Amino acid sequence: MSPYFKILYSGGDKKRKGVALIFRSHVAEMIQSCEMVSERIICVKIKAKPVDIIVVQVYAPTNDATRSEIDNFYHEIYDTVKLQKKFQDCLILMGDFNAKVGDKKEEDIVGPFSLGLRNDNGQSLIECCQRHNLMISNT
Repeated sequence: MSPYFKILYSGGDKKRKGVALIFRSHVAEMIQSCEMVSERIICVKIKAKPVDIIVVQVYAPTNDATRSEIDNFYHEIYDTVKLQKKFQDCLILMGDFNAKVGDKKEEDIVGPFSLGLRNDNGQSLIECCQRHNLMISNT
């Protein structure tokens, strides 16, 4: 049997924004649920052992977006993660946050080895991680 892929997409009509996940056939068969939260957030639950995996894939507004757009985006993340964290699953929040977290260590959230100076989106991402007890593992 040749491998196939399953693409899950949530996005707008203007060919802007949008977020997607691509799964190989053997992983696609383990998908239990998929929620298109918005044109910027998609949440997929995958049956796994010893615990299920929840992947929240995002595409954040850029720093050029209005503060209300950015706040709304992080509010949607907050609601999505809060709903999923009540389960004993492995939660992975990933995607393009359009953020620079800078080279300053911040608690156990981010280490001192990133590049550049922290921007507003970087600060929003760090605050999101603080709120949900998450860490940044790659920039």
